[in-house]
Amino acid sequence: MKKVEKGDLNVIVDIKRKDEIGQLGRSFNSMIKKIKKLIEEVYVNQIKRKEAELRALQPQINPHFLYNTLDVIYWTSRLEKAYKTGKIVSSLANLFKLGLNKGSKVTTIGKEIEHLKSYLEIQKVRYDKEPKFSIDIDKSLYELKTIKLILQPLVENSLIHDIPNLGSKGMVSIKVYEKNNDIIFEIIDNGIGMNKKRINEVFQEDIEKKKGYGIKNVHERIKLYFGDQYGLSIDSKIGKGTIVKIKIPKKIENYEGVIN
Repeated sequence: MKKVEKGDLNVIVDIKRKDEIGQLGRSFNSMIKKIKKLIEEVYVNQIKRKEAELRALQPQINPHFLYNTLDVIYWTSRLEKAYKTGKIVSSLANLFKLGLNKGSKVTTIGKEIEHLKSYLEIQKVRYDKEPKFSIDIDKSLYELKTIKLILQPLVENSLIHDIPNLGSKGMVSIKVYEKNNDIIFEIIDNGIGMNKKRINEVFQEDIEKKKGYGIKNVHERIKLYFGDQYGLSIDSKIGKGTIVKIKIPKKIENYEGVIN
């Protein structure tokens, strides 16, 4: 019973007695079997519902359908001489294409930068006085591998939470460089910053609460693929801005967690 209390439902009482203790043991075994069956049925039903929902959504999220639809919108905007709209649609199509990455979780640093640039093109429309962006990366690093979608969530965090009121005075810089056979990504902004308590909360909060600023998600994915020595670190001061550093290995082919 103590094992069951701790979550072990593989317990079977081996008892052959025919008295009250034996009856108790048989009832216990029957109860555990029923609980396991009910749990399995609940999980199976949930999985079936999710699969049904995905099948229903599949035609709508099919990449070819998205690209073709966006292509139609793009050329329609060109015909209507809505060039700004066309540029946004083109950036959005590229964002989808690079983000989906043909289903692979592995991409190149160059494509990750291209994905970020498409995101920034879309975001520029939001601002009357857009923040300044800069990307500093040696071209020799472009073909190195990385897991996808690690830069955009962190830059989005800066744009939404750190520098929304700075206007044209806002600045986000992205630097990528090699250090000690690792690759370092830095996302630097001059926004409102965070204190140490808030930094700790960012790494601890449930992703579903949407208060983790996308940081926890990226951090946990990197640790999952490469180990605890990799991931994110944050250096921030109130009123001075924030520096988020991502560290991944230079050669990710050696890590089984990223094999697609």
